[in-house]
Amino acid sequence: MDSDRFTPLRKHRLPALALLLAVACSGVIAFKFAASRPGNGDQALTPQRCDPAAERCATTLPDGSRMTLSMTPNPVRPLVPLQLHVTLDETPAERVEVVFTGVHMDMGEQRAPLAGDGRQFDGQAMLPICTTGAMTWAATVRLTRRGGTLAIPFHFDVAARGPQ
Repeated sequence: MDSDRFTPLRKHRLPALALLLAVACSGVIAFKFAASRPGNGDQALTPQRCDPAAERCATTLPDGSRMTLSMTPNPVRPLVPLQLHVTLDETPAERVEVVFTGVHMDMGEQRAPLAGDGRQFDGQAMLPICTTGAMTWAATVRLTRRGGTLAIPFHFDVAARGPQ
């Protein structure tokens, strides 16, 4: 008889746990998605076509200051270490990273945090190989300042293989 008294509780326990698990998973997914996309206090500039290994990619930021991205070696090849350099001419940044993503193909995100003094930042990265041949990449410089984070994307092409 006592077991009949607790049956309604057991019937409701499983759906409640499933709902709680679904809400928790949704929260984790939403947090990860929001953290990786512009919009959580970020300002994203329009992508520019520029190969930072062939030339210095420079842009004027919304506050009127200038930012430059360059990388070596030239040409950029997959699985070859890249040396990254970001220069800010006026307003310093607290943190700088370059995030590499495929423009037309999802290759995940390759994040390269850069070390620096507020105006000059350096670091390393390596692009994965694309088995389909040449690929267009976005190198997005993310500048973190007191006013938030600014994302500056540059698009460039990388051949699957090249002169060794």
